[in-house]
Amino acid sequence: MCSGILLECPRLIYRLMCLPRIPGLKPNTVLLADNDRFQFMDDEALTYLVNWIYAPENRTNQFPVSYILLSERLGDTIPAIEAGQPIHQNFYLSDFRGSTDQAIVVYFNPPSCLRVLNPAYDHGLVYLQVYRFMNGRVTILDAFAQPPLAAAALPLSNMDQILPAPAHPARPPSFIFDPEPSTNWCYFFEKADLARQTGNWQKVVSLGDEAFSGDYYPVDLSEYLVFIEGYARQGRLEDAARLTSSISDAAPVLNPALCAIWERARMAGQLSENDEEQITSIEQGLLCNSVR
Repeated sequence: MCSGILLECPRLIYRLMCLPRIPGLKPNTVLLADNDRFQFMDDEALTYLVNWIYAPENRTNQFPVSYILLSERLGDTIPAIEAGQPIHQNFYLSDFRGSTDQAIVVYFNPPSCLRVLNPAYDHGLVYLQVYRFMNGRVTILDAFAQPPLAAAALPLSNMDQILPAPAHPARPPSFIFDPEPSTNWCYFFEKADLARQTGNWQKVVSLGDEAFSGDYYPVDLSEYLVFIEGYARQGRLEDAARLTSSISDAAPVLNPALCAIWERARMAGQLSENDEEQITSIEQGLLCNSVR
């Protein structure tokens, strides 16, 4: 069970740390964030938590993982948002040493899922929080781009710091944290996002099929994008086109991201003449030439 300062730890661990997305980390990894969504915690408290999870056997006074808020530490702990910058963070009887070359940029705006920002896919991405009515209509509650500091740090986000299949996947210590909650939409999204990182498009498709057959859906329409790309990359163009049309109709602000998906699908491999024609038709519907 959580206690004291850990009042928010179930939400932290299973939505912020998002173990399906980050099953393991290389030593000296720094998690960079631009926002603070936790009332009872600062980034120093979060650093202790992530080390309990990702380095439970560590018995030295050197933390192998750190969580840093850019809005609080830029110009001090982090000299600049540039490659090759040393990072030295002091704690009581412990410290962390790393560099901006060993960084992962994360973004968390609940009820959306945690986003590990990936330079290959997330440049300029707009996030949407929506409310889905029972009759299938959606109303967008909020639309926002990446915060300025997260957007500036995006090129630093090094996916190689994430270990997709560690020998001992990270688990929160049971003597502190509540049991893991039941499977939800974010479970499927995070595992699919990890599979996309490793280029395992078949896994993305399998997770999408499982999620949709179980009636799991996001509150953030941009979380459909990973599955649209998976279907497109695996030749299931009809499924990808159907989702593309639904998302574009509900949130045309995502059209640039959808256009980028279809351009990557076109460039990924050999396509039949019919596939080329279908992709061209989809891009015309999205007005891709006007958003490039």
